[in-house]
Amino acid sequence: MKTLEELRRRIGSVEDMQSVVSTMKSLAAARIRQFETAADATRAYSYTVNLALQILMRDQKPPTKKRQHRTGERMGLVLLGSDQGFCGRFNESVAQAAIQFSPVSDNPMVTPHVLVIGSRLNQLIVTSDLIISRTLHVPNSVSDITSVIQEVIPQIERWQREFEIPRVELFYNQRRSAATYELKQLQLMPLSRIFMDQLGKQDWPSRSLPIYHLPWRDLFTLVVRQYLFLQLFRACAESLASENASRIAAMQQAEKNIDQRLNELSSQFNQNRQRAITEELLDIISGFEAVTDTERDPQETAYSALDIGH
Repeated sequence: MKTLEELRRRIGSVEDMQSVVSTMKSLAAARIRQFETAADATRAYSYTVNLALQILMRDQKPPTKKRQHRTGERMGLVLLGSDQGFCGRFNESVAQAAIQFSPVSDNPMVTPHVLVIGSRLNQLIVTSDLIISRTLHVPNSVSDITSVIQEVIPQIERWQREFEIPRVELFYNQRRSAATYELKQLQLMPLSRIFMDQLGKQDWPSRSLPIYHLPWRDLFTLVVRQYLFLQLFRACAESLASENASRIAAMQQAEKNIDQRLNELSSQFNQNRQRAITEELLDIISGFEAVTDTERDPQETAYSALDIGH
């Protein structure tokens, strides 16, 4: 049976853990708002980039022909995960979806190249047959997202230049509610021909069309790069918001477990304390009776002697 001092120490440790969990939950809630605001802030600029693509599509078709994905064609995968734990199956869902999506082949030339953002996710991908080209750390703040994306885009361009990888898919988690998320898959490259054709057919929002002086091909490349940046920025912000949403769910479950453990320890402490108090009272009563009996013995002896004298 555990002593009262040992139970008191355990209760103190669990209470400290409860404080840490509460702090992590509060920080996760604050970070969710931060990254959601960043994702929403891209809408205005995304609208501007779409207008640029629209005017370019009105003037000329893209320089590349339409390509359909063929079985056996090499792909590139960009996977967004986390560097930290305590977020449930956040990384497992991305890793599982990427592995299932990847073509099964003994030919290493068909195996997808993977860029992983998040050391926790990297630990899951490294055990698969996928080729990890590079692993980046997850941004710690909104300002860090841009620097990470500035490393992702050159990697995609390198895939296209050195390995002739025409298709790049993005896997990430998107926040759905306060503590839940869902897996998302987005084709980064090539741009959807349906999407581009629809842009070219849309009505221009004003009476006058903009004029540009750069060659169409150069300007189209620059605008596509901005479009790619926006897609990655929004996905990264949403992934970070989802990570913290998953962490809130994990912390809520941890709080329930901690509360249950505290109740068990408190109940055990109260029972042991009551038992100790009862034992002390019994000892006091027994000692009192022993002392009382000792003080009565001489008197009883004297009375017995008098009785014998009479």
